[in-house]
Amino acid sequence: MDNAIHNNLYEKNPDFSMALACICACTKIDTESSRFFYTESPTTETDIRFNSVETGAILLDHVESSLSGFLHVANDSLYFIDYRFAWMYTFDKDGNLHERRLGIGQGPSEIPNSGITFYSQKPNGGHIFVGSSYDYYVFNRDLERTQSSIIRFRQEQPVEYLLRNPTPEDQRSYNLAYMISDMRSTNDYVFLPLLGGLPGDTDFHLNSDLYADQARLFAQKHIESGDVERIFGRLSPIFSDRPEIRHFSVPFFDLISDDILAVTFGADSLIHHFDMDFRHIKSYGVSGSNMYTNYTASNANSANEFARHLNDAWSSEGVYTSLRYVPERDFLFRSYSRGNDNGFGIQVYDNGVLVADIDMPELVKISGYISPWFYTSAVINEMEETKTVYRFKLE
Repeated sequence: MDNAIHNNLYEKNPDFSMALACICACTKIDTESSRFFYTESPTTETDIRFNSVETGAILLDHVESSLSGFLHVANDSLYFIDYRFAWMYTFDKDGNLHERRLGIGQGPSEIPNSGITFYSQKPNGGHIFVGSSYDYYVFNRDLERTQSSIIRFRQEQPVEYLLRNPTPEDQRSYNLAYMISDMRSTNDYVFLPLLGGLPGDTDFHLNSDLYADQARLFAQKHIESGDVERIFGRLSPIFSDRPEIRHFSVPFFDLISDDILAVTFGADSLIHHFDMDFRHIKSYGVSGSNMYTNYTASNANSANEFARHLNDAWSSEGVYTSLRYVPERDFLFRSYSRGNDNGFGIQVYDNGVLVADIDMPELVKISGYISPWFYTSAVINEMEETKTVYRFKLE
């Protein structure tokens, strides 16, 4: 893995170091443990239907860029969103440049600040951007800005109090999980992943028993008001049972529909489905091929020591790294790193059954589908200033 912790898991995001160090917020809800939420017995089914997969790679036309950003696929086009300069480049399905929009500025079709860390397209075609300072911007389908604001979290207790008095149901016990840059939206709400603090910074941290048992996973923000209306979800019970994998407790997720949420975690072989009240529907999954799972627990007592262990672990141990549902084909994709310098893969699930496990040359996630190709995230080569997108067919 290419410095996954400090450079984002896929495309460079320089603010994850900040994300690990900061402690932020949400609303109050229940205090039940994770075991209360995972009620259905898991299944493991395999029916490999795609043994031979046609793959290819395209180079996006060279453009002026900070060489940090992420790829989105929609409307038969590839959109590269530049992290630092807030540009949105549109390419055709073969990587040929069509146009550049947005950019930093105060105009009606510009983004006021740099540092775009989350992006999602609404079902109605609108666009939502979240910056590195909890700033967020809403654009209509014609890329005209309709809203600029700050994500508003309820503040139940001062941060100084929460650092030594763990309160899992309080928003200020969490930060946004900037490391994965995954955000999902309906027309009314956006869903953002949460992340706790580090040992030495707070008593409620990624390695603690309380965090494993009661930490929340997601913030649900109302698009119109900007308010975070609730935080919800729990880690898989595997994190309560196995302290050596707690550094892999970041949630990867996608919306299967407006009322079904799919969730997986870095060191959990299962994928879990919940309704939007986080009532468990089912769990299923098969371990990625040849994953190195000899996980090592951290005994770090300081934030710096734990961050070093975290960075080493994400680089060397087998870990799942994304979840993406593609409605055009009704497939759910989960990417993973095998660890131990053993390469990367992407799993394909059809209604809970593993139907393909594809070798990939780089750590990538699925960005979308333009018939007949599935497209991955962009792999950036800083030395050559190139952006490579892999694509493959499942026929």
